Amino acid sequence: MLSMIEYNERVSDDIYLMELRSERVAQMARPGQFVHVLVDSEGYILRRPFSICDTDGKTIKILYRVKGVGTRIMSRMIPASSMDIIGPLGRGFDEMDGSVAIVGGGIGLAPLVYLANTIKRGSMFLGFNGKPFGIDLIRNPGIDIRVATMDGSSGYRGNVIELFEAALNDERYSCVYACGPKAMIKEVKRLCNEYGMVGEASFEERMGCALGSCMVCSIPLKDKSGPKYARVCKDGPVFNLSEVIFGRV
Repeated sequence: MLSMIEYNERVSDDIYLMELRSERVAQMARPGQFVHVLVDSEGYILRRPFSICDTDGKTIKILYRVKGVGTRIMSRMIPASSMDIIGPLGRGFDEMDGSVAIVGGGIGLAPLVYLANTIKRGSMFLGFNGKPFGIDLIRNPGIDIRVATMDGSSGYRGNVIELFEAALNDERYSCVYACGPKAMIKEVKRLCNEYGMVGEASFEERMGCALGSCMVCSIPLKDKSGPKYARVCKDGPVFNLSEVIFGRV
């Protein structure tokens, strides 16, 4: 499906925000789902998955980091040009009752923006190496945003797990949503176990087809008969943290 680029702007050193006009995708999307993007360049036949960062019912936003040739080509695309996308794909976040915490690390913020803009209220803990980005995309006044930076340039000096764990000394949450580096998500699972919270996380894996056929993006989950492998593209990218086996991820 060809979608027109409304804008494509740099929001930080290597972070870009792209808005695409696609009413069908925008109206069908749920927080945590993604689109599979085809970069229109000779020699690049595989699509790339990007979380739906937000939607207004007519357009979708993609927050992405330039880290290779494909995303570098994307960063140079101009408004009014078109991009081929498939979506929305995957299993998004479940709606959970009770007090909500959202924990994100770096570009893991991308799927959490859409989530934060759709829930009534909650606390959001965000970690960055340096200057924060994308926080202005969170337009929900019911979200209490707290920031940690490794260089101390904004908010708490340290990592986001330290910030979240310190908050748990005085605050209680019934459910946690997370996205970020796997080491961070593993620590979120530990805290969920220690404090009796239900946790869900969005995982990032390399994908081939994004339709569940090639099994490239599989991760191990607990099963009665032993580990079973689930497809991030089809069964995820969101999984209940109680099911994920981190020693094998």
